[in-house]
Amino acid sequence: MALAAWQATIVDESGNIQSLASVEVLLESSGATAALFSDRDGANPIGSNPTTADENGFVRFYAAGGSYRINATLGAFTRTWRHVPIGLLGERDALESTLVKYDRIAAEVAASVTPSDYAKTPHYYDVRRAGIVPNEPTAATTNATALIALLNPDTVGITGTVIFPNTTGEDIYYIGDIIEIRDRITLDLCGSTLHFSKTYESSDNTMGFLTFIRNVTIKNGRIEVDYDGSAGTNAGLAMRIGSRSSYPFGAATGGLFDSLLSAPMGNIKLQDLEITTNNPSTCILMLGGLRNISFENISIDGQDVATVGIYYEFGFATNEGTTNQRQSSHACNMRFRNIRIQNIDTVGSNSVAFGLTGAYNCDIDGLYVNVARAALQLIPGEALYYRPWEDQDDFEDHWLKARNVVAKGISSTAITLTGATASTGYLSGLSLGDEDETDLAMFSLDGFDIDTPGGNGISVSGPVEIRNGTVVGAQSAIVLTDECTQFTIENVRAFDSSSIGFRLNFGQNLWPSARMKTGAIRGCFIAGSGTSAAGTLSAIGLGNCDGVIVENNRFGYASGHDGRTEDNQAQAVAVSSNGSGVICRNNYVAATNSGAVAYAIVGTGPRGCRVENPRGPVKTTSGNWGIDGIAGSFTATNIADDAHAVNTDDKYFLKMIYDSSNQRVMVALGSAATDGWRVVDGSATVTPS
Repeated sequence: MALAAWQATIVDESGNIQSLASVEVLLESSGATAALFSDRDGANPIGSNPTTADENGFVRFYAAGGSYRINATLGAFTRTWRHVPIGLLGERDALESTLVKYDRIAAEVAASVTPSDYAKTPHYYDVRRAGIVPNEPTAATTNATALIALLNPDTVGITGTVIFPNTTGEDIYYIGDIIEIRDRITLDLCGSTLHFSKTYESSDNTMGFLTFIRNVTIKNGRIEVDYDGSAGTNAGLAMRIGSRSSYPFGAATGGLFDSLLSAPMGNIKLQDLEITTNNPSTCILMLGGLRNISFENISIDGQDVATVGIYYEFGFATNEGTTNQRQSSHACNMRFRNIRIQNIDTVGSNSVAFGLTGAYNCDIDGLYVNVARAALQLIPGEALYYRPWEDQDDFEDHWLKARNVVAKGISSTAITLTGATASTGYLSGLSLGDEDETDLAMFSLDGFDIDTPGGNGISVSGPVEIRNGTVVGAQSAIVLTDECTQFTIENVRAFDSSSIGFRLNFGQNLWPSARMKTGAIRGCFIAGSGTSAAGTLSAIGLGNCDGVIVENNRFGYASGHDGRTEDNQAQAVAVSSNGSGVICRNNYVAATNSGAVAYAIVGTGPRGCRVENPRGPVKTTSGNWGIDGIAGSFTATNIADDAHAVNTDDKYFLKMIYDSSNQRVMVALGSAATDGWRVVDGSATVTPS
């Protein structure tokens, strides 16, 4: 390597030349004697130090860059130069990167990392400094070894930003093993690719190629997984975030329990990443009591092989010997923005693009799924939030929100929102009450576009708000079980369902007697329902309800509005015998198939169901509906019988009914079974007895 020169004419204070003066050169940092050379290439060492000036007092030597102390002496004459800089930088107007050297830093010493390239910065830590090289497939093993040492969570080492420079614009770093990451690390891929590939071995089980639990950011690049972990259990995930029992991390080979940690797991951010995997397993797995998780601009391609795109599952905070006495740990404050997941397995019973099991207070905004068995599943899991970790779960209600969800090419139910589930697994022996298994979470779904010919569009078993979306070609666009007892459905378009459009009478109650639903359906357009049995299935089916408003909706296709006729959908609203208090108001029924009525109710008794201001060509009813404030039609004999349902069920002051025998409207004078009915014109009163 080239060396810089130092040269001078040695003179005294009066300018007198000091012929043959002795010149000693020492390192300023240590006082050691410097190595001197007579040529720029450093091939010819000067035999002695001190060296000697010539007859004209001139001296010149070459030395490595550094700070020097130079002593000149001749008899009584002495002169010393301190902190003399010698180096090649003085020869240049601009600094060349190859000339910059960074000493080994303390964090490298602590982690037993010896740099192989001191020109690479240790501050924004350039991985090439540790010997990790791009674009060399044969370097996968050595790259992995170096990266394991660099990021080892069991050692004190570097923290801060670690960069994978992308000098060609297409750099690929080949990594051949599992990498665990210590706290306070940011991996900036700088647009490059991390390519993970190896042959399965048992130590890969439950591990991600990138595995970490706390204070980690990964951003700006592409991650490729070329691996077959089918012989193992959750082996070779693209990433594993967090831990729980049996999921090792660092020295904790048996996994982690949240209550034993010095700090909670979490503070994780993934940003601007493209991930591909051909491993028939989960791409990103999250576990345990994670807090403060942020995913933004993440794209996942499962190559028709991966079974799950993104998945979370609860953990355990405590480790009692009896599992059902443990306190469970649950992720909270998770935010997902602009997530794209495609080409996930469509056959496996557990396959799903995006699933959260046992998380709460989470927000998803912008989820696009193309080809999967299921797009989104939000469920409590077998922990049921029953015995949550007392140091973490400080929320009375557990809410889960999703906005702007697109689901295409889905082979089963696209979106499942589960707020009620029977206790199974480790809690099954506790004989939990119905109140412990229901109303476990509250859901909000706002903005969606679903195409799922293989299943239902949205299935819900907990309190829910559903707004602003479209479902085409599902079995049913929306299904509510009898454990969804509070609901709001607004501005939803449901077309060409093979069964009932909104099936809000699905059953599956956990309580011995189904609890009554209350809710509202507003501003929706439902048409073409019942493609599997034309003329027999309704747009909306209601049951086990008492207090539901159906208003300002449109039902059925019309050629002048939609360019097609209604060839399938029968009734607009059908209420089963266990439905009460259904108010249909200001709805427009364009058409029904096979001469079906617009509003149908089965069963006997008044039940408080009414149709008000019906609009559109079809206004017909069947069953005991009240019409425009008239709460049903009854014979004079029924009205006079204090044991008849017209007097015993839902009777109240000023309630109006129609006397079909005498063709007159009558008004109740009270709520008791024997309180009278007065004709509206005051001409007569009937007192039941």
